[in-house]
Amino acid sequence: VRFRRRAPLSLPDAEQLLQKAREQLRKLREEGVSHGDLRRAETKVRGAIAEVARAKKPPGSPQIVSEVQALKIGDIGLVGVPGEPFTETVLAIKQCSPFAATAAVSYANDEIGYFPDARSVSAGTYEVLKSPFGSDAAEVLREAALRTLRNART
Repeated sequence: VRFRRRAPLSLPDAEQLLQKAREQLRKLREEGVSHGDLRRAETKVRGAIAEVARAKKPPGSPQIVSEVQALKIGDIGLVGVPGEPFTETVLAIKQCSPFAATAAVSYANDEIGYFPDARSVSAGTYEVLKSPFGSDAAEVLREAALRTLRNART
């Protein structure tokens, strides 16, 4: 399966993102917000640090190639994906699967990152910032998983 690699931010834009994330974290600490809110802000800082690191590296191939595979056990389908899909993607795979029961196995054969869906890309969460993929990654993964499950079913 070929996944489109997301273009990195420019180094100044990535550094600005990191500065904003750190400032937001500082404000939230001063306000004494909940642990959950702090945790989200801390992971946003970590994602921004990863984005700065990505901006400093030379661009790689415009695509990332990996494998999706499926295994049929009776009327159960197992689909192995090469990273970590978001919950919504796994639920969509299960809903459209040709099997009575389907399970997705993350990090099967490869560890190429998070597969954010288009909705989560706009949120700019840690997972999105850490992901090397474009906004179509979840859809590409879903289609590849379903195609592989259909092939395993026959």
